[in-house]
Amino acid sequence: MKNIKNFEIIIKLIIEHTFKSEKAFGVIAQDKKTEIQKLVFLNKHTLQLSTRGLEILSTIFTPYKISLPENYKFRCQDLITLDRECLLPYYINRFNHAEVQKTKKEKFIILFEQELALLLKLNGGDLDSIQGIARDGFL
Repeated sequence: MKNIKNFEIIIKLIIEHTFKSEKAFGVIAQDKKTEIQKLVFLNKHTLQLSTRGLEILSTIFTPYKISLPENYKFRCQDLITLDRECLLPYYINRFNHAEVQKTKKEKFIILFEQELALLLKLNGGDLDSIQGIARDGFL
């Protein structure tokens, strides 16, 4: 499964970035890696980041923010699409429609892949536009 490999790579990058030395990196036990995974990702089955994970990965990768329409409602299919198409983790700022209207907060997605972010931005944040992208084609 693609996500398991990506989890391991991202966790290794976080550890290397955080500890900077191979001695410290070598001492990290498997339970610490599991703790980091729980801190960074919402769950072990998806590349969706927690708020803390976003803060951490933003220090390692360049974040690309894609604004979504105010009336946009997330669907299960959107999460499936992101998990299938993203090679790097992503963050979703999810507010329901009533909350957005009341607080005037913006709905957005943050990606760490430049090409995918560009494609989404050009299509107004329409997640259907990235479904089934051939990685050896446009991206």
